Amino acid sequence: MSGNKFEENKVGYRKPPVATRFAKGRSGNPGGRPKGIKSMAAFAHDVLSQEVQIRVDGKLKRFSIEELASRSLGKKAAEGDFPLIKTLMEWREALIPVDEPGPIRFTLHLEEDDRPQLPTGYPVDPPPGE
Repeated sequence: MSGNKFEENKVGYRKPPVATRFAKGRSGNPGGRPKGIKSMAAFAHDVLSQEVQIRVDGKLKRFSIEELASRSLGKKAAEGDFPLIKTLMEWREALIPVDEPGPIRFTLHLEEDDRPQLPTGYPVDPPPGE
């Protein structure tokens, strides 16, 4: 350095004015992240776990939004929405550990008019008890 004060305080590319530079030993964000801010995962969990009341068979029942969404997707898959079935299978592979034994079994109760129309020529298992 030549000792010239003008050259030391030169402003330009990657040389901000001395008065606006970060001070040594001091954080650039002294207040930090505000305490009320949640992560996106926490926000999604809060939204999906909210409960709503729905009338089923004349009675009010409580369901989480996540459960209702899952039931809706399951019903559409049972109706034969093949792109949705493929997506649900991919999610299942990603979410359920491979070492978990056996298939997941569930019963879906559909009204007569809600049952999917199967193409002719496919064997149909009779309902249990028949």
